Amino acid sequence: QNQVDSTVEILDSLASFVTHSQQIDRATFKSFTQPVFKRHSELFALHWVPKVLHKDRERFEQRLIQEGFKNGINGLKPTTSTLVPAPEKEAYYPVLYSEPSALNDSVIGFDTYSRNLNAEVINRLLNGSEEFLSTAPFHLIQDEMNSLSVVFFRPVYALTSTNNRSELRGFIAAVVKPQRLIDKQIIGHDVGA
Repeated sequence: QNQVDSTVEILDSLASFVTHSQQIDRATFKSFTQPVFKRHSELFALHWVPKVLHKDRERFEQRLIQEGFKNGINGLKPTTSTLVPAPEKEAYYPVLYSEPSALNDSVIGFDTYSRNLNAEVINRLLNGSEEFLSTAPFHLIQDEMNSLSVVFFRPVYALTSTNNRSELRGFIAAVVKPQRLIDKQIIGHDVGA
């Protein structure tokens, strides 16, 4: 439970950072998240996942191209577990920033909603009052250890000046390796014995 609480604190901290930043860039996101990875080996990745409306898709994809990512917004094709251009829809939730980048650059532009496990969690967050939720365990393609992962999603809201209510900006997503938490507990227990 302490480790889950710690993950939630990380999500809250990163969400607050995004909420209070008019515009963040890749370098700023990296500098904010790097110290977190030094203290939390259970984290595989931290993502900033903005909400992108269909009318803004082309501009978003141009931004990705300017930053060196050529795939645009892509989604998971469930039958083959391959990435394909995301079909048109009202809104997308693509990964814009991900750290550590060396492990996760391949997910830039990935519409997180295209994975059924993620969509279930995102829908529950959008339609409920929870502040964060996690997916069921799954295997990450880019994880060479092939151990199970879970993704914690935390919505990020902005206060709009026009109608004085919160508007969803996107999600902070933390990919967590539960086995590393278990291993830490076993090692910590053995040391104290």
